[in-house]
Amino acid sequence: MTDPHHNEVAALQHDIIDIAHRVTARQKANLQDALTAGAKLQRLQTLLVSERRFRQWLDDEFPKGKTTAYKWKDLAEHADLIANASPPPKSINEAHRLVKAALLEEDEPVPAAANPILQRGDVVVMNQHVLAVGNNCLDFLVDDLRFHADTDVVVVSDPPYGQGKAGVPNDHTGDWRATWDMLNPRGRFVYASPEPHFLRQTWEGIEASGGTVRHLLIEDKGGGHEWAGRLQNRFDVILYFERGDEVWLPGRKACSIIARKDSGKNEPSDHPTPKHVGVISRLIDIVARKGDAVLDPFCGGGTTLIACERMGMRFVGFELEPAYAQAAVERWVKLTGGKPVVHQVAGYGQFEWGEARPELPFGQKR
Repeated sequence: MTDPHHNEVAALQHDIIDIAHRVTARQKANLQDALTAGAKLQRLQTLLVSERRFRQWLDDEFPKGKTTAYKWKDLAEHADLIANASPPPKSINEAHRLVKAALLEEDEPVPAAANPILQRGDVVVMNQHVLAVGNNCLDFLVDDLRFHADTDVVVVSDPPYGQGKAGVPNDHTGDWRATWDMLNPRGRFVYASPEPHFLRQTWEGIEASGGTVRHLLIEDKGGGHEWAGRLQNRFDVILYFERGDEVWLPGRKACSIIARKDSGKNEPSDHPTPKHVGVISRLIDIVARKGDAVLDPFCGGGTTLIACERMGMRFVGFELEPAYAQAAVERWVKLTGGKPVVHQVAGYGQFEWGEARPELPFGQKR
């Protein structure tokens, strides 16, 4: 059977090799070379479908090597950010620094709403992002928002640890296997308690759903003080897990320790366990490709949502508490100036952010 994309693949391969040879002859690539070749590499990777085929072609044909190819491709993924920078970067290194700085930039979180307009059962659509309030909206996400089963989903989330921490809803258990089954994510990063018992619960929940924990990462929180009678944890544990084969993205590099001092300032928050946009951005950057959806079943104050917005990734999230969900949405509005639409899943229509919530028909309850 003839490959319908054969001619386009051949043309892309020819163009990429031509750019690489010209760069080799000059001994130095300029930024436009990198962006042009990176965009063509993105398209080639999509057409080849198999990651193994793409890597094999790079090994056999690409004169600058796989590491250079993936660097160029990463720059192309942030081409809009580079193009809109003022002043514009003049070199590849300057562009890399610009992208890194933008991913680590912090915003000001919005306090949790005392009287939120959102209610459980609502789904908030923010351009390409979706946030469900409560845990009964999955059918709506799949059917009404066309969240197709073939969308590649990665998890970057901070679920309740199972320690019964005050102010954290549902924190009496660390077994979230239903979450790992949701939308069949291929894997990735999940925070877990440093306490051995609860860490084991989270680990077992992931593996019971078909995931395999491959690595432990440490987020060094710094600060803190000694406690009498026990040890205080100055770090968070992050589990990296996989479902299926070949899910680690070639060319992505990571260290097992992420220092908070390298990932932006501490951010104030009403949420009892806030996370940093810089740390979450780094995790997403390691594991997600352009076009992937990032699933956070425990959205909290919206850190993963903000990281996805900055990076051009699609966010799909759940948050049980309307007050935190509203804080996350308002944080996105403050950053983007966008106009979310709230869908009332119970069948009562929708309304735009800032409008009064429509009243239910007489005698009906949500």
